[in-house]
Amino acid sequence: MAPTQLDSIFPFIVLFYGILVLFVLELKPFAALANQHMPAWFQNVQQRRGLAFICVIVGGLWALQNLFFV
Repeated sequence: MAPTQLDSIFPFIVLFYGILVLFVLELKPFAALANQHMPAWFQNVQQRRGLAFICVIVGGLWALQNLFFV
């Protein structure tokens, strides 16, 4: 994979990471299921809620920049 291809894909990876983490944390059925089956993992993910929120904002703006200005 060429660096230019990676530069165009990476903002979407950041955006989808943030969306996925916030999706699991914010929906009560998924949060309860994750806490029940993987409590240690769920605690780690809860500690990174701020990072996920930042990833959604930065990844979204970065992806929009790649879509409109490149």
